[in-house]
Amino acid sequence: FFEIQVLENVEDTNIDILYNIIDAPPKYVDQINIFGNTRTLEKVIRREIAVAEGDAVNSDKIRISNKNLNKLGIFKNVSIKEKFGQDNNVDLDVNIEEKSTGEFQVGLSMGSFEGASLVTGLKERNFAGAGRLLNLTINTSEGSTFYNFDITEPYIFNRNLSFIYGINYHEIDYGESSSYDLTNFSTEIGFKYLLSEDLDHKISLE
Repeated sequence: FFEIQVLENVEDTNIDILYNIIDAPPKYVDQINIFGNTRTLEKVIRREIAVAEGDAVNSDKIRISNKNLNKLGIFKNVSIKEKFGQDNNVDLDVNIEEKSTGEFQVGLSMGSFEGASLVTGLKERNFAGAGRLLNLTINTSEGSTFYNFDITEPYIFNRNLSFIYGINYHEIDYGESSSYDLTNFSTEIGFKYLLSEDLDHKISLE
């Protein structure tokens, strides 16, 4: 709880620099108020805020909180403002503006090699408002079937650790040309975590 004033005294080519450290009244976080989350669960936002009620107000942690919320990729705008109250306490007002986080596609094609093909898929970065990443793809044709399902579950075990799971299934019918079918099935499991403030790391097994 202090402020620093930087004073300079210039004489010809010499500069004297004085750092004046001044005691400042302590400021603590009274309440954290969240506005604008019509779809996203409140816990998704609160777990990205680096301070809690009762903590000392720290401008660096507020900056990190703003950065964490923007990093989710599910908000259009994020702002954290300090609102001074009684006894040097401060309320933090977290204002967010949500954006569209889902993509849905469907397509139909005709070809001389595979005949009619249907492609459909869903990708959602904020499934059920929990910050959960979901990716589902289905591609079917007369001689081929493809299914893909991926999910990333954030903050498992109440830690900044994401669980990754995926299933991939592909079946190709070579009955007319070679008298056999080929089936591929694979699954992936892994974890994604914060290695440093600006670096994520992912480890997975397929």
